[in-house]
Amino acid sequence: MPIIAVQRGLEDIKSFLELNGYETVYTDEISSPVYACVYMESENKQVYSKLNSLLENQLTGAVNGITQGVLLVNAKGRQPEEILRILSNRTYTPLF
Repeated sequence: MPIIAVQRGLEDIKSFLELNGYETVYTDEISSPVYACVYMESENKQVYSKLNSLLENQLTGAVNGITQGVLLVNAKGRQPEEILRILSNRTYTPLF
């Protein structure tokens, strides 16, 4: 199962993802590429700067020689079940 990075303060979402089979780490503890990053929207621009730094340095990796990006999931206003659906489909809304 892919590793999901979760911002501190979103422990309920982190626990829910773990109960549903995902391995999770806090964003400040990332040590290998991750599939997605769940964060909370913030007015503090420093949060985005730090997240961008993590993305540039640690979050992207290659699977079978193909570089993949990281799905960013904004948790603001979303229930854990909705976040799970987003991660499962790798999209916010259905395409059709």
